[in-house]
Amino acid sequence: MSPGSIQFAHGIHGKPVVKGHPDDIAFTLSRSRDRCVVAVAHGREIGVDIEAVRPLDDALQIARSRFTPVEANAIDSPEKFFRLWTRKEAVAKCLGWGLTLPFDVFEVDPGATDPEHLTVQYQGERSDIVLRKAVVEVEGFVGSLAQMR
Repeated sequence: MSPGSIQFAHGIHGKPVVKGHPDDIAFTLSRSRDRCVVAVAHGREIGVDIEAVRPLDDALQIARSRFTPVEANAIDSPEKFFRLWTRKEAVAKCLGWGLTLPFDVFEVDPGATDPEHLTVQYQGERSDIVLRKAVVEVEGFVGSLAQMR
């Protein structure tokens, strides 16, 4: 496939896909400040997120309204908040929902070892996910990668 022939479309929930090859080639991207992460996979869905770790006055309020109670109670620093956020968003992107997926319908383990295996059930669909942390090795940033098992 030549680069000039690649065309994009939107999947069922709005996730960008490569037109004509939705089951073969999957990609995902994320950016934060001046950093960008792009991941490409063959034969499986993926999702990635990156965030700059920074003070966030309403981090606990956001966590209580968007995360599960277990996750919200684990927030003790900006890094922990953004670590959990990137894990949640990577899963949501992997599933094709992005930020339209309510983050409180699935739980990531705040103290999980890498990789973490989880099952997400939403609107009658069940998905098995492998979640990896620390895909970003840039000081001041955290990131996560999710892929279908």
